[in-house]
Amino acid sequence: MAAGLRGAGLQFPAASVGRLGWGMRSGKRSLEGAASGERRAASGERGLGRRFISRLGEAGSGSFPGERRGRRRGTRRMAAPGPRLTRVREVLKACFRAVERQQNVWRSALQDCRPLLGSLGNLAEQVEAAQNVAFEAAPLGAFPDLRERLKRKQLTAGDTILDKLEERMAVLLGVRDAVSGHVERAFEVYEQHARPADIDAILLRSAVIPSIADMLEWLQDIERSYRNLYLGKRDLINQISWDNLPFLQALPQAWERVSEDDHQDLVHDTLLMVSFFLDS
Repeated sequence: MAAGLRGAGLQFPAASVGRLGWGMRSGKRSLEGAASGERRAASGERGLGRRFISRLGEAGSGSFPGERRGRRRGTRRMAAPGPRLTRVREVLKACFRAVERQQNVWRSALQDCRPLLGSLGNLAEQVEAAQNVAFEAAPLGAFPDLRERLKRKQLTAGDTILDKLEERMAVLLGVRDAVSGHVERAFEVYEQHARPADIDAILLRSAVIPSIADMLEWLQDIERSYRNLYLGKRDLINQISWDNLPFLQALPQAWERVSEDDHQDLVHDTLLMVSFFLDS
């Protein structure tokens, strides 16, 4: 996706990356523009503004169009939204609404996973306990095939739980892919319609409606969060083996350590910050 942004040629001067943040605090999360840009730069992740930079900057020799006027007057005049960006705004609205729907599906699937993981952990404890039983001694010795019958029953129950877990993982994968598809579509439409002359409209924001640049960056953050969370959960499921009973017993706790808190804050706070935009 970053390559697509570079191909679009819509980038901002590096010195002005702080403009892309939106200075609004919501719950636990603070999206302070300059601080956000510095954190991304420090972590090696260039913010959306940096990915837009070079070719938009070429026309203005490293300055925003109209930025010199703004310095002389003390404030930068906000340009009216360009007509080419109407389609971009429509797709952004559709994308955020899709994120809201998909987050509900994601949350429901995760809730379904927790009791299944608990059942799997309990079953692993039962399998371990059965391994320590002396089936050959009286009175169990009268049933020579009891150990194998019990083992088959336990493994069949485990396979049933795993099948249900895989169904939930398929739902999580579907959410990840759906969000990625919507975000990719938003960037494609942006690349098709935005022009260097639209820089003022791309940066335009009000007290309640963020800029197009803000919203594109937030969508990219959300898409990355879904992708990383799914990979973390998938990795745990891939490690499931009846030869590693301690891992199965600890799986519910390991699942919870792949924390959802930051992801939920990100999605919730972002949707809150675009609520006026969605209603506009």
